[in-house]
Amino acid sequence: MFIAFEGVDGAGKSTQVRLLRERFEAQGRAVVCVREPGGTALGERLRSILLEPTSGELGPEVELLLFMAARAQLCRLVIAPSLAAGKDVLSDRFLYSSVAYQGHAGGVGIDAVLAIGQVATRGLEPDRTVVLDVDPRRAHSKLDPGDRMEGQGVEFQCRVRDGLRVVAERFPEKFLWIDGGGSVEQVHARVLAGLGDLVRRVDA
Repeated sequence: MFIAFEGVDGAGKSTQVRLLRERFEAQGRAVVCVREPGGTALGERLRSILLEPTSGELGPEVELLLFMAARAQLCRLVIAPSLAAGKDVLSDRFLYSSVAYQGHAGGVGIDAVLAIGQVATRGLEPDRTVVLDVDPRRAHSKLDPGDRMEGQGVEFQCRVRDGLRVVAERFPEKFLWIDGGGSVEQVHARVLAGLGDLVRRVDA
């Protein structure tokens, strides 16, 4: 199966990816964890360009195309082969990050991002996308000011949150909206409960 985690910066995605990986591996499952951008040699180089403040101002269209290039390489070299080999893939961000960040918050347009995303991913999409919903004002205290994306401010993160809500309402069957407040363990329990059908498939 393929599960992606989304949310504003500082929502706790990496932690929840790790906890779910540990659960699956304890059951003897083969799990591959990836992050966006990154996961391949090209992806990591593009990650540096996208996140380093020294890259200067990048327009949302430029960001989008760089993210999509990293995503296309990740799908082709890692995600698709892993799924074909019977492994579970857990991703810290995927296509809907671009929809929320560049499409909605950046103004490129949701439909434009989805269309380009179909080319980059060749139609590959998660079985479920988990959105960890937290107040960007609370998550902002966890952000790295030296990260070009995380340094765009609270108001930008609020628009990202709105973008995730818009696309989740548009495709409700693809999304699991989780309250990201409380302890790490409480959030993990909500994730497992929300993924009930997929988790039971693993347990079986």
